[in-house]
Amino acid sequence: MSRARDLSRLSNPTNFTADGTTGRVGLGSENPTAKLNVAGIVSATAFYGDGSNLEGVASAGLGTALSDSGPGSVIYYTDKILGIAGNITVDVPDASSSNVAYTQYEEISVESGIDFIVADGDDFVPDILGLSTTGITPLAGTGGRVRADNFTNKAGTGAPTFQTGVVVTGVATATTFSGALSGNATSATTATTATTATNAQGLTGTPDIAVRNITGVAATFTGVLTYEDVTNIDSIGIVTARSGLEVSAGTVYLSGKSKEKANVSSTEIHTNQTFDLNSGMVHFRNSGNPGSTTSNALLTYSPSNVNTFMATNDVVTVTIMCRANSGAYFGGLSIDGSSQTVNWAGGSAPTDGSTRDVYVFTIIKTGSSAYTVFGNQTKTA
Repeated sequence: MSRARDLSRLSNPTNFTADGTTGRVGLGSENPTAKLNVAGIVSATAFYGDGSNLEGVASAGLGTALSDSGPGSVIYYTDKILGIAGNITVDVPDASSSNVAYTQYEEISVESGIDFIVADGDDFVPDILGLSTTGITPLAGTGGRVRADNFTNKAGTGAPTFQTGVVVTGVATATTFSGALSGNATSATTATTATTATNAQGLTGTPDIAVRNITGVAATFTGVLTYEDVTNIDSIGIVTARSGLEVSAGTVYLSGKSKEKANVSSTEIHTNQTFDLNSGMVHFRNSGNPGSTTSNALLTYSPSNVNTFMATNDVVTVTIMCRANSGAYFGGLSIDGSSQTVNWAGGSAPTDGSTRDVYVFTIIKTGSSAYTVFGNQTKTA
């Protein structure tokens, strides 16, 4: 009787309702809205089907079926954006034989202040079905954070693609850099700006810079510029050396037009004359001498002295041209106030002059304030 009593409950409309008009059956529902409408929990040892319309069921699935029956029941669609509104950690269970987690969603939107974390040792693959395109759907809000140690492309064989660029507020470190550089690049040690890979401005710092060609209106070097690998320097303009030109070996050749500027003065030579080598090595005294006298040529170098200007074994040649008369001439030479022995051409010092004379002194520094001097006087009409 107890079993019959239990079965009688099945016919109770509250527990079982069969609607012959619609062909629907309700369990715990007197007005079924589906083929089988269960108002409660359905338990089974197994379930067959894609379960695309089931809610609250954790399943990878392929998406949502277009319809309940017919061809549309096996055609699926999926939303483009997966919204993450709470902190979540993608952590594949230790018992799993894989360490890869995935989703069919094309894009993931992490809300502001939310963390999306991929556990250490796990991989997360979005858009596992490969449905996305190169476009990006605009999302509202400022976004959250994705924390992971490594990012790769979908295949795991290369670098990911950031379609609109990458903004780094910290330090970006790379083993190599490839591609054109535009905008401002700031060094961690000094403020340097590079506009493009071919146009660099304000480069400073200690690293060496290797380039093929340097083109500019000016260049300033505070240290010694050494051309160890340069075999030739070709200039179509004027090369200016402010403090002198030193050639340690070889020969200096002058081709085409060459000239040296002379220091011209109207000072007469009837008295000792001072010649500053800092103003040149060629001097012209363009004035007649009213009297007859023997004077000395006094060589100096401002702002210091000739001894500082010349190093040991250096050689200078000083040319002095003057207007005079038969009784006015240079008979000696002093350097930094010290009289020098002059080895005159012909074996003796001049004894007279002419209307226009040329004196050439070749000076070799042999030690500190020590010189060997060779002199020559040429008288002209």
